[in-house]
Amino acid sequence: MREIHQQLLLGFFAMLSVGGAFLFALSMPRGETPRQEATVITSLPTPAPDLFKDLSLEAKAVIVIDWSRNQVLFEKNANAQLPLASLSKLMTVVVADEVLPKGSAVTIRPKDAKQSDNAPLRAGEQWRLKDLLDFTLIGSSNSGASALASEATAALHGETEEKNIQPSSVFLERMNQKAAELGLSQTYFLNETGLDQSSEVPGNNGSARDMAKLLGYIITSRPELLDATRYPEFSAVTVGNTRYRVQNTDTALGHIPGLIGSKTGLTDLAGGNLAVAFDAGIEHPIIVVILGSSQEGRFVDIQKLVDTSLSCLALGCRNSVSNL
Repeated sequence: MREIHQQLLLGFFAMLSVGGAFLFALSMPRGETPRQEATVITSLPTPAPDLFKDLSLEAKAVIVIDWSRNQVLFEKNANAQLPLASLSKLMTVVVADEVLPKGSAVTIRPKDAKQSDNAPLRAGEQWRLKDLLDFTLIGSSNSGASALASEATAALHGETEEKNIQPSSVFLERMNQKAAELGLSQTYFLNETGLDQSSEVPGNNGSARDMAKLLGYIITSRPELLDATRYPEFSAVTVGNTRYRVQNTDTALGHIPGLIGSKTGLTDLAGGNLAVAFDAGIEHPIIVVILGSSQEGRFVDIQKLVDTSLSCLALGCRNSVSNL
């Protein structure tokens, strides 16, 4: 009998439960269903891609710097001391511009005109300083670099009237002093052109990081020194009305948006070098330096690095190191 009573009670409570649910459903407005609390699942943030990771480059040493933020976006052997070739002329024009008065004229001496050169000058000509600075950089003129060093040496010695003065170590001392001042710890200059001293001894050595610092110094303090290097061709007239026209040695400049300035370098020991600065946005300079590529490979390398830098900034990719 007790078991029957228990079963009746269980059945009674079951009916109450079902009936309650039925009455609740009837009380709901037509078309509505009981609300259920949704469980929100938040996905983990996607890590920024390392776009530089799989780049294939010929260059032995590379650095890419977001100069405005003092951040290194990518580097490869950036502190390795390697031959600079004509990247040296960046320091040549910096020192010459410091030493020689604005608006002065520079005489081309016989020894300057004898330099091995793809942009030679004639002995006895006089050039306006700004024109010679531009010509030296855009045409990578060894004659121009030598003439700037000779004129600056004469000015430092107080012998501006002596046209046959032989270059001394004074100008090179100034170049190395400036390197030390800028913290270019891997850089040392033996000549003003960047030409190899011999088949085994390069003219000048430095690192990709040092050259990036030097280029950064120029675009920050004296950007006008690089103005001419933004164009495919440069034309100038000497004081004696001889016209010179020279092609830019940087054949990649037309493919680099917002170019601020560039400098090439090429010798047997150095291989192909290239340094560029470009704006990734308003007042947002990016500096790219490559050392030890090949004559044509440097332009391929630089294009890859410029394109990847722009993608990196757009996507917020990882930095290999935080600060320069």
